[in-house]
Amino acid sequence: MRLNKFKSLFVFILIGLLFMPKAIAQGSQSTSDAWSEIAKKVGEQSFQSFHMEGKIGVKISSQGMTSDFGNVDLDLQMNDQPIALQVVANVVSPFLGSEPIGFESYSKDGFTYVYSTYSKSWEVTEWSVTEEDILKSIQDSFEKSANDLAQSDWTHENERFINNYFEFEEKNKDYLFKLKKNIDGEAFYHDLDEAIDLKKVINESADKAKDQSEELGQSFDQDYEKSIEKVLNPDTFKTFFEMNPEMIVTYGSQTGQLKNIVLKIDVNSDVLSKTISQEDQANLPQKISVDINLNFDQYGERINIQIPTEAVQYFQESSTEE
Repeated sequence: MRLNKFKSLFVFILIGLLFMPKAIAQGSQSTSDAWSEIAKKVGEQSFQSFHMEGKIGVKISSQGMTSDFGNVDLDLQMNDQPIALQVVANVVSPFLGSEPIGFESYSKDGFTYVYSTYSKSWEVTEWSVTEEDILKSIQDSFEKSANDLAQSDWTHENERFINNYFEFEEKNKDYLFKLKKNIDGEAFYHDLDEAIDLKKVINESADKAKDQSEELGQSFDQDYEKSIEKVLNPDTFKTFFEMNPEMIVTYGSQTGQLKNIVLKIDVNSDVLSKTISQEDQANLPQKISVDINLNFDQYGERINIQIPTEAVQYFQESSTEE
């Protein structure tokens, strides 16, 4: 079982959490009024500027001893009009030396500039599509999600699934969704399939991905559906929930905006051993713990992303040489 399957599974379950308020509004009578309000606010949202900062920590454990394997600090800023993106990351690990490895990426005005402290050099690439096409593709995705949410006809199966596997907590002015503990992964898969029809979800996801690829002038992976089906199966869910996952997604109760995501898993060596050679298995720790914490804010604010002077100079010099 490959780890990238579980990354995809994380994303899939996370998407379900992000668009879950409509279900909870009808699934819990005691909070139906509050969640109806949140569902309406989420359904009315469209793509807008935002800021995200977060940390990803990895620890390894063997013979009762736990140590840091590595930590990643992330900071992402995205402006809507004009479309612009900035990502700054720093990786710290005792296995990479005493100095952190930095990564910077800036996308604006038709170009993306990338810098790494490891290579100590800039790379510049020109966008293959226009800014208008990118913005339209993003806006269309947000609008479709909002429309789907607003028009969702939640059934008894939806409500039962939500109540069986998720908890709701109100904290200050925030609403929190929590994934319950000790979940049977195979049962989760079958209940999810009964609630939302996974085959239909996969087909719709493939159609959307194909349309977006055509809009952006990119090639479409014809094996897209098969790739998703390899992730969405009972065995993958069973293994995933054996990792003791913890998930909490927080919304602002007054705005309906996503505020925080917490993801935690413990990966045992028997899972990793299925993907590597017997020789490498001897060096595996007994457990790898992954802790992800992401915070979101600055919704709708104008974010002025500036391309570093060094990046512009590099681009000008390389263009002159050509």
